[in-house]
Amino acid sequence: MWRIGWLALASCLALPALATERLDWALMAYPGVVNLRDGQPYDGLMVEYFRLLDAQLGDVQVHYPASNYQRAINDLKHGRNLCTAPLQRNAERDQIGYFVPLLTSPPMQLVVRAEDMQRLPLRNGHVWLDQLLSSELVGSFAIQRVYPAQLQQRLALEAQLVGVNITGNGDRLLLMLSHKRFDYTFEYPTIVADFIRLNPRDSALRSLPVADFTELTVFGSYCTRNDWGRVMSARIDSAARALAAEPGLVEALYQPWLPAESWQHYGSSIGQFLRERAQQTPLLFAPAAP
Repeated sequence: MWRIGWLALASCLALPALATERLDWALMAYPGVVNLRDGQPYDGLMVEYFRLLDAQLGDVQVHYPASNYQRAINDLKHGRNLCTAPLQRNAERDQIGYFVPLLTSPPMQLVVRAEDMQRLPLRNGHVWLDQLLSSELVGSFAIQRVYPAQLQQRLALEAQLVGVNITGNGDRLLLMLSHKRFDYTFEYPTIVADFIRLNPRDSALRSLPVADFTELTVFGSYCTRNDWGRVMSARIDSAARALAAEPGLVEALYQPWLPAESWQHYGSSIGQFLRERAQQTPLLFAPAAP
């Protein structure tokens, strides 16, 4: 009997200790969303959200390696264990990663130089996509990004829209616009507001709503499409739902980064998104194909 007990104890002592799980968050820089300092995420809406999210992940050891869009996508394609954000969901990225919805944002807006405001084809004080795209103004968009459906389906068809390959930070289009490379682009109000704050001498830019864009946009994370990414995505989904169950905590993150008029108009919709997210059943992630 004692021999059996000692053998059982010895076998338990021989078990290897469980290693702390490592999570590399490859965050892409966007003004007001992910601001970098010395190459590392410093502040911004998504950075502050991840500080809350990481605390919900238990024994996961979180790291923030320097990254950009192209590097993160290549790492996902080659099966490196990591998660990247902020991204919208699309079919191409679904082939290489598992998506978890995290936050929502007011719709994209039209961004122009202040000096060109009078050139806009306004109708009753509003910009409509059809009139904008049929004007003489030349716009630009980032090839890798996802745009509102009304615009996305026309990107390759409109001669007045020029695609730009964005491989680095997310403010490249706004820099190009301020340097008069084209007449307008489309961007989220958080990004425009913080870009102007960070570049006061380089950006006499103005933004205004596009009447066609009415739906909020969902942003989230992609983790590598393998067994590690499937398990980590489930943990992130659980943590995100737990955070959403405290909507006041998350809503407080928005207010310093959203323009006041955007929060006033969309704050209740953001709160509704969080309440619905908290009540969702756990996401199911299919095993990756061999």
